[in-house]
Amino acid sequence: MRLFESKEARERRLYREAYASISHSLAVGVKSRHQRDIYLSWFASASAMAEEIAGSIACLRKTQDKRDQNQAALICQTLVMPMASVWFRSLDRSINPAADEKLRLRNAAMTAVITALGNISQEAVRDFLNLDIQYNHEANLEEAREKSGESENSSRYPALLISRLAAVTGFGDYIDWSKQTFPVTRDEDFVFVNTAKPYGELGYDLNGVIALEMSIPIFGAEIFRALSSARRND
Repeated sequence: MRLFESKEARERRLYREAYASISHSLAVGVKSRHQRDIYLSWFASASAMAEEIAGSIACLRKTQDKRDQNQAALICQTLVMPMASVWFRSLDRSINPAADEKLRLRNAAMTAVITALGNISQEAVRDFLNLDIQYNHEANLEEAREKSGESENSSRYPALLISRLAAVTGFGDYIDWSKQTFPVTRDEDFVFVNTAKPYGELGYDLNGVIALEMSIPIFGAEIFRALSSARRND
């Protein structure tokens, strides 16, 4: 820890250093300038969101004192998944690809990202594709509710994402990803690792769920501002 550095300042520094390291890896590992700019915009938003919600999500808050740059990078790599889903949903509306092309584009992008970052685990691609199914399912429901004037919100995406955050911060996944099917449409459909402690050691993180529900749209919008700025600077 740097002299006189507050806990909050240290947390911000670690996420920014993690982003700088990720940026370097993408610069080396992704040859296409266009694709690299897209991936960088995802991670810029993910790291900024990590700074914002670090105190609101239990597994992040409780590991703050032990955080290092490696763990900060893993948190950013987890939070990049909703940012990628936001971007792909916009792309889908722009080019209206067939279902198999949607899957191909997502698989290729996430494979390129994790390979550039030195992670060759196909589980990371699987987790993104499954979470992307959940994200789009809930986004479709939200749009339908807005059109009908309904106000009910039954998002399960944040709880799934928090399971992954719990894993990278040392608490372990509480979702059994090898058995979980998507989209999850009812709470009863969650497949927990431990049914005696369904949401893990820390329990159901309501504050974390709310923080993610609020933050994902806000930081997702920053992706397009970053890309617009990058194009203007070309």
